[in-house]
Amino acid sequence: MIVTAEPYFAVELPSELVVLENDTKKNTKGKIYPDNNYQLMKRSQYAKLGNPLALAPDLKKVPLDMYEARNAVDIAKSQKAEQYAPEVFAKATSSLQMAENSLSSGAEKPQIITNARQTIQFAEDARALSAQRQEAERVQKEKDAAAAAAAAEAAAKAKAEADAEAKRQAELTAAREAQMKAEAEAKAAQQRAAAAAEQAALQAKEQAAREEAARAQAQTAALRAQLLKQLNEVLQTTDTPRGLVVNMADVLFETNKYALSQDAQLKLAKLSGIIQAHPGLNLAIEGYTDTTGTSDYNLKLSQQRADAVRDFLVTQGLPADTITSKGLGQADPVADNSTAAGRKLNRRVEIIVSGEVIGVKMGR
Repeated sequence: MIVTAEPYFAVELPSELVVLENDTKKNTKGKIYPDNNYQLMKRSQYAKLGNPLALAPDLKKVPLDMYEARNAVDIAKSQKAEQYAPEVFAKATSSLQMAENSLSSGAEKPQIITNARQTIQFAEDARALSAQRQEAERVQKEKDAAAAAAAAEAAAKAKAEADAEAKRQAELTAAREAQMKAEAEAKAAQQRAAAAAEQAALQAKEQAAREEAARAQAQTAALRAQLLKQLNEVLQTTDTPRGLVVNMADVLFETNKYALSQDAQLKLAKLSGIIQAHPGLNLAIEGYTDTTGTSDYNLKLSQQRADAVRDFLVTQGLPADTITSKGLGQADPVADNSTAAGRKLNRRVEIIVSGEVIGVKMGR
């Protein structure tokens, strides 16, 4: 007979912590069984960090069963019952709380012991179920590992067979490839010669196109420079990214009027003759004022002056669909409106000359 030390009454198997073993004498009758014939629980499975039974329990105030219940829950937790047997472990923790409540509320000792022993049983069930599930998990992992190893071996064998077949096929095709290579090289040489000839022709064509584009660009630049010079002889003209901007000063209109003066009509007549000599040009006429007067009045006056210029140019034979007019009022000042000289510069009509023939598709 052997006696083992257990943490509580509900253990399913005795642990390997043997504290007493009988001693046989010469006159002892019976059969002796070696210790290894019994299945003992590993000490670690009933162990945990700390041991409330080793803390000098006060058995006058707290029944021993309460200490065992606390220890049983801690042991179940240390054996991962929270993870592997949560449904039973939850009962154990709930039962322990019930026992603690009965102890703190001063319940009768039999009731406290009953709750504590119920906690112990739940905790042991949770520990045992956790151990069972962990063992099943370990066995399954071993099976999975064995299956994976077998699959890997089969895959390796299949790969070796496939490699051998591939090698055989490679040897069978090697001769065909050698013959095909010679034929391909001959054909490639012919194709390279043809491609070289085609490339040379293409390069010659591209070079011709570049030269033609350069000539066209030079012609456009020359025409633009010529047109700029001609327009400058009539009115002040500036070359901008928008096109050639012809500036008609305020002096070409009567004060606060939009009727063109005789000088203005003469200059516009000359300008229309220059424009007509270069087909493909478009005109965008924009009227501006200074900040004197109301914004609405200035906007209307600038539109009237722009329209007056457009109408006159149309009467001079320029196509109406190539000319637009817009009044911008006080917008886009070119000088300071706080001075008389600045306001004079801001009172103006600009004619933006554009068109692909001078390298500008359209004015603003």
